[in-house]
Formats: sequence, structure tokens, C-alpha cells
Amino acid sequence: TGQEPWHQFGLSREEYDQIMALFIFFDTDDNGWLDRREIGRLARWLNFARSDRDIDRMFREMDTDRSGTLSLSEFLTWLSQNRPDPNALYGLSQSDYNTIMMQFRMYDKGKNGLLSMDEFARLTLSLGEVANMDAGRCLFRSIDTDGNGVIGLHEFLTHRARMQCRNEKA
Repeated sequence: TGQEPWHQFGLSREEYDQIMALFIFFDTDDNGWLDRREIGRLARWLNFARSDRDIDRMFREMDTDRSGTLSLSEFLTWLSQNRPDPNALYGLSQSDYNTIMMQFRMYDKGKNGLLSMDEFARLTLSLGEVANMDAGRCLFRSIDTDGNGVIGLHEFLTHRARMQCRNEKA
């Protein structure tokens, strides 16, 4: 059709480029497809899924040709129809949501959508939320509500949204 590829998915060029970069980054075996494991890491990293059941559901929805792998087109089609609304989810503006996501990602050394206690403590120390690493670890324990020893992006976004709300009221 001669149409720019991002237009067929209802995306801006910037969004398209970002999604392409994510697809390539998470295609760890460089085969041009994303398998269930790769989508799992990506879904957690983007805060689209918090459980294996969520990932399985997403993967089934995305894999329209039932090949067991996702093409870039399948991924773009699903993503263009399933964008999160940070205001509805966390009471955050898109800008604040993006900032918090970037903060989280900078400290997520395993790129698995999870922060260890020390990664979280370093992040909160760098944000000025805590005075030292021990205080960061203490804060970690209070936020790790499911007790799994890591903080997921959802837990971190919920925490940061609460902090922002407190700061706005002060």
C-alpha cells in the first residue's frame, strides 16, 4: 500500500521504533520471533503481566496464527490494541508513569521486571526516599506485600504513586 508501517498499527513513528527495539531486545535467540519465555520477560518488564497465567493468556491472544511464536506483526497488532492507561491504573500522568518505568528499568539489572532487595534499596537511595541502604531494605520489606523476595514493577509503581500522592498533599 505504500503506507508507513507504523500507520497500519495506529502508532506514531516513535512508538513503532520503541516497540521494534523492545522486540529485538527481547528476541534473545535472534530468530526474528518471540517465544513464550521471551514474551514472559517482556510482559513483566512492560508491566503487562504479573503472573504466569496472565502471560499465558496474553500469549494466546497474541499468537493469532497459533504457531507457538510471535511475529513482529502479531506483537504490534496486540500492543496497539492493549495499551495501559497509567491514570486509571495508578493515578499517574503518562509522563510520571514513563519516568517511574525508566527509574525501575535502570536498576533492574536482570531485565526481568523484578528488583532484588539491594537493587530496590539503591534505587530508593538514589531517589532520596531513604537515607541509607538499611532504610531502603526496610522499605523493601514493607512493599514486598506478597513476600516473594523481589519487587515487581506493579508493586514499585503502586509505591511511587502513593509517594507522589503524599508529596502533593504535603
